[in-house]
Amino acid sequence: MANLMFEIGTVIIVATLLAYAARLIKQPMILGYIIAGFIVGPYLTGLITSTETIALLSELGIAFVLFIVGLEIDFNKIRSLGLKAGIIGTGQVALTGGISFVIAALLGFSTIASFYIAAALTLSSTMIVIKLLSDRGSLDTLYGKIILGILLIQDVVAILVLALLPSLGQSYQLIALSLAKGALIFIVAFVAAKTVLPVVFKISARSTELLFLSAVSWLFSFAFFANFLGYSIAIGAFVAGVTLASSSYKLEVVSRVKSLRDFFATIFFVSLGMQFVLPSFSSMLVPIIVFSLFAIIGKTIIVVLMSSLLGYNKKISIMTGLPTGQISEFSLIIIALGVSLGHIAGQVSAIIIAVAAVTITTTTYVVKYDEKVYNTLKGIFHFKPAGVEQIPKSKFDVILCGYNRIGYSIARKLKDLGKSFVIVDFDPDVVAKLKKQKIPCIYGDIGNVEFIKKLNIDNAELVVSTIPTNYENELLIKEAKKGRAVAIVTSNHVENALKLYNFGANYVILPHFLGGEHVALLLENFNNIPSIMQHKFNHMKELHKRKILGHDHPA
Repeated sequence: MANLMFEIGTVIIVATLLAYAARLIKQPMILGYIIAGFIVGPYLTGLITSTETIALLSELGIAFVLFIVGLEIDFNKIRSLGLKAGIIGTGQVALTGGISFVIAALLGFSTIASFYIAAALTLSSTMIVIKLLSDRGSLDTLYGKIILGILLIQDVVAILVLALLPSLGQSYQLIALSLAKGALIFIVAFVAAKTVLPVVFKISARSTELLFLSAVSWLFSFAFFANFLGYSIAIGAFVAGVTLASSSYKLEVVSRVKSLRDFFATIFFVSLGMQFVLPSFSSMLVPIIVFSLFAIIGKTIIVVLMSSLLGYNKKISIMTGLPTGQISEFSLIIIALGVSLGHIAGQVSAIIIAVAAVTITTTTYVVKYDEKVYNTLKGIFHFKPAGVEQIPKSKFDVILCGYNRIGYSIARKLKDLGKSFVIVDFDPDVVAKLKKQKIPCIYGDIGNVEFIKKLNIDNAELVVSTIPTNYENELLIKEAKKGRAVAIVTSNHVENALKLYNFGANYVILPHFLGGEHVALLLENFNNIPSIMQHKFNHMKELHKRKILGHDHPA
């Protein structure tokens, strides 16, 4: 027992130290955990010998990860997923999976090993991509929304793959029986969610400790049931999470269980690092290089081409593809399950772990310098997206770049003021809607120097950009300074806003600061209840209108 405590403690301490190191060099902590596993594993220091116990704890890590995934899954988002994002996501999964399978087979891997490798290379990390895009302030951009749609499709596919893995290599009759058992799990879960769950959690909600224990017990109940039917406990944990996703206790359960998930998930990623076999690294080098290059370059090209075929311009297509060039934590879970089922050898696992380390590290820098990468790549891709049109020769008082969120309010006010204006947007769907409403609009990318010059900004009175990227805004300001146009641009960061002011912007919109300033104005009338209530009703009316228009973030 003392030895086991020592080994678990060693795993956590080394993982913590490597996590600090990963944060220091601005890398995802998953990399630190995997490297920690390699350090404490049998092929380097040999500090950990109780590999079976660590493997059991890592399996709990998988269960808790999928339980939280199930809890946080939003079926409304799946239903509201744009058709184009759905097509890109589905096409990317199919093409990447098929090409990866062929590449693995050509490198001499068996059919079943090629399937696992293809599944691993197909998926991109939702957790890492969202973190990187959030840090860049790109989640609410057009390409950010398309990427989220792609990742959502991938997550659904990952769950389906995990459910089907135990049936691989079996007869059609056994596969049909396995599918029937899977359907039974979901039926039981649905009935339990409607009958048992409300009663149990209504009682347990009176105590936070009892609520926590009830949630964990709910997880293990479905995990054991799934295991009894021949499925992995991870699938049972995911189903348990899904049943709780629509309950009013969801947020409390997530907050309570996340710490457990983080603890066991850390052990899971460390256990993966322990499987890395250094003596056979030379024989794995070629597959690691080939799979890494395909994940980084191949997946990006697939997404770029599919985006362009659906009418998105060069910049949106490339910026959508860049963050997808890595493999997912789901990839590692699928590979770990394949090893435990005896479908694949440990060497395949070691290859995918190495690919994960390479691709995750690369993606961090690709996303950090995405504008520079785009400027490098834009000359390579030669395609003309649908919807490119001639710029009207009519003179407009105002040129508004970017519609939907902030742009919608600005356009409405310009109309009230009687100002002539034209809207520039690079989302073909937005342009199509504007044309239906008979609103002057142009499809184009303000990041394109030639396009900017043709806009005749120097002849306008005002140019407004709601796009929060400095490169595009600096191009607009530069053109505005050639004439008499006032330049109002947007930024999400104070430092970038100051740079834009120094570059010559007349005013920089900082959406988050504007929200605070608006509330400050409301506080001046805090004692005037009728005024506050009128503002409330006007705001609710506006939000309902925005909801109909599909504006998730009207600010």
